[in-house]
Amino acid sequence: MSRAHALGADIGDFAAPMPGHDLMALYMINSKNDEMYRNGQIVDSRAKLDVTTSILRYAHPTEVGDGFIINPSLVLTHQNMRPDNVAGLEHTSGMGDPFIGMPFWLLVDRANREYLTIGPWLYLPLGEYDHKDYLNPGENRWKAVLQLGYQRGLGQHFDLDLLLEGDFYGKNDQYGPDKLTRRQRPWYEAKGGLTYLFNDRRASQLGAGLYFDHGGETEVDGQQQGDQVRSRGFYIQGSTMLTQGDQLMVGLFRDLDVENGFKMSQQLRLRYLHVF
Repeated sequence: MSRAHALGADIGDFAAPMPGHDLMALYMINSKNDEMYRNGQIVDSRAKLDVTTSILRYAHPTEVGDGFIINPSLVLTHQNMRPDNVAGLEHTSGMGDPFIGMPFWLLVDRANREYLTIGPWLYLPLGEYDHKDYLNPGENRWKAVLQLGYQRGLGQHFDLDLLLEGDFYGKNDQYGPDKLTRRQRPWYEAKGGLTYLFNDRRASQLGAGLYFDHGGETEVDGQQQGDQVRSRGFYIQGSTMLTQGDQLMVGLFRDLDVENGFKMSQQLRLRYLHVF
């Protein structure tokens, strides 16, 4: 099975956007997953899963009251998944579950580059799903995500970025050919890193850090699957402004160790952001 991933965040995401300027972001993400693990041991070194995800996000930053900023967002996704040497999984592609969010900022101190944000998100079970397939773009269940993000400037050139996230799942009552009931325990992620700010006219940045995932064990018709996730990995991302209103970001993510499921050997991210 393809294990889910946390929603996560990119460098600079916790800086409060400027109200009155809508945002559109287009992501292209390719994840290469090699080797299947069980209880920290490789059980299939030939198993592979290549996933290409396209994401379109539109956001409308708004100021409410005296300096209180919210950023309502709508996100659409498309996935193309190609397994190799995995019995029971076939190539599939289609629209994933759309999701909506309402991040809001409790602290905005632009002079010191200090921000504190809370981001509630809700995934809608509207993506393409076929119970006869174990690999689907949609999940046929509700999913809620809550993020707590903090950014703080450290002198002139560095920013500290911290993220805590919890993912909470509804049940899928049409799992597999026999339409079994699948439940999943909450999934938690912690992520932290440093971003270097260049003194150039393009506001270039380069960030790196670590992420840790825990939880997410599944249950099928009351039977625990013993697939709880304990993993850690690293990331490196860079961004630069192409024009005054256009930004390009590239990044590499990689799992360092995994207890259960696929190990992500590399994830390449490309994001284009336009500020209206």
